[in-house]
Amino acid sequence: MMFTVLTVAVFVGALLAVYVHSTKHYAVEALTGETTLANSLPEAETLRIVRQESPPPSPEWRMTTVNALHDAEELLDLLEYQGFTEREILVLGHSQFAVRWK
Repeated sequence: MMFTVLTVAVFVGALLAVYVHSTKHYAVEALTGETTLANSLPEAETLRIVRQESPPPSPEWRMTTVNALHDAEELLDLLEYQGFTEREILVLGHSQFAVRWK
């Protein structure tokens, strides 16, 4: 019984090795020379983001409340983008959420 399990495991491992080896012959470049927009320059498709310097860290927690989870998540994303490393969300109940950051 043990020999059968070992034989099946080796056989499956060999099949897996052959499959991996046979499917990985060459590297494929995605969308080589193609653009997603008609008659556009590749550099025009790149999103340019100008980041502002994050404000100096404050020892005090700042807090605001919002009425929807989606708004709280958007506020957390905005705070992360602005460079605040300490952010948290508190569930107050009745669709009320508090967002704290420093």
